[in-house]
Amino acid sequence: MRIDLDFCIKSLAMKLDYIKSYGYCVVHTGTLLFRQAKDTNYYFPMFFGLRSIGAAGCGENHGQKLTQLWKAKCDFKVLFMVNDLSYRAHAESAIVDIYNSIFHDGKGLDDLDIKQHDYDKRAKLLKHLLGQGITGWLSSLENGAELELCLFDVSKLESMVEFVGHANDENKMRNALITIDVFPDNDFFVRTSTKIRDNTFDKYLKWHQQLVDEQIGYDCTDDEARQYCLNLRVKLEI
Repeated sequence: MRIDLDFCIKSLAMKLDYIKSYGYCVVHTGTLLFRQAKDTNYYFPMFFGLRSIGAAGCGENHGQKLTQLWKAKCDFKVLFMVNDLSYRAHAESAIVDIYNSIFHDGKGLDDLDIKQHDYDKRAKLLKHLLGQGITGWLSSLENGAELELCLFDVSKLESMVEFVGHANDENKMRNALITIDVFPDNDFFVRTSTKIRDNTFDKYLKWHQQLVDEQIGYDCTDDEARQYCLNLRVKLEI
């Protein structure tokens, strides 16, 4: 009976210490973020793409023609909500896992069910995380390589980010990941290493270079192409 009690206590501590269990990111002052929305109001929550191409899935009114540009007004920390990476840098989101560790109505759910399809479930999760002192997360767009930032502390949003204009040719190659520090927990590296197996980082870089060269072919500089193509495998050198 004592063993069962210890296990329950340990499991509860792990559930509540999400930063320790999954890791965290630091979004630095001046980081540019992208979203598509009908206006520039602050919402609960607010989703941002790290690149302009990811903005289409981030906003209260998808399909807007103009992509908004927002900027971080200060340094702030968010939860790193990624389980592991594939060899092509696709990031498996931990949103469903975390939701299921708290609530018991998540059978068969996927990310979109929680983020976009069921606002009650989303609100429950966000309010729980707020109660643990977490004001945002960095995760993937539907388990792909594209990443998104979600901020949900309404009382702090205006002091964290501000609308600064719209995306244009001057910032279309920007990638917010370049100014975001990522600190995953150790288990993330173990799971990722197991998943990618013999696809070493050196092998991956050769494939990734093809993506960079493709962007250079679209008349951009080497630095612009490398920033635009930056992903978690390259950022973390894994």
